[in-house]
Amino acid sequence: MLVFETTKIKNINYSSTNNVLVKEKLTDLNTLKQDKFSINYLTKESMKNIKNRVVPLTSYVINVNLSNSHSSILITNRTGKIKAYCTSGILGFSKTQKYTIIALLKKVLYNYNFLDNKTAIIIFKGLKKYHKLIISRLKKKVHIKAIIYNNLLPHNGCRPKKIKRI
Repeated sequence: MLVFETTKIKNINYSSTNNVLVKEKLTDLNTLKQDKFSINYLTKESMKNIKNRVVPLTSYVINVNLSNSHSSILITNRTGKIKAYCTSGILGFSKTQKYTIIALLKKVLYNYNFLDNKTAIIIFKGLKKYHKLIISRLKKKVHIKAIIYNNLLPHNGCRPKKIKRI
């Protein structure tokens, strides 16, 4: 496959008939082939340099799981390999409250230095309570590319069973 860049562009006058349109396109391609200074061919070496300059959009994925009884933060790279994790049980907390989330975030922010100035996607699961707090704290350490909400709790819940009258 031959890839080339053109630095010189000619104005082509298109007419209504198909025959004239095809002839003008062919003449324009012929003039480009004759004028060798207007075409810069890309070699294999320059293609390798372009591939080496490509930077991935995200480096890490941060999964935040919040429930009434447990909370955890899981950090994986973009392929899914686990880099680090922290749970409220490891820190000695039993319920999800504001101070347990702050303790989890402090551990993530201070102990995991590989996150400094990297791009990440944040995925929330469970409760909606402390999302703004988590996002504001993680912004200081990580460049956030996307936020995904996977709330498992319904808005109104299931319809309760009918109460029997005695």
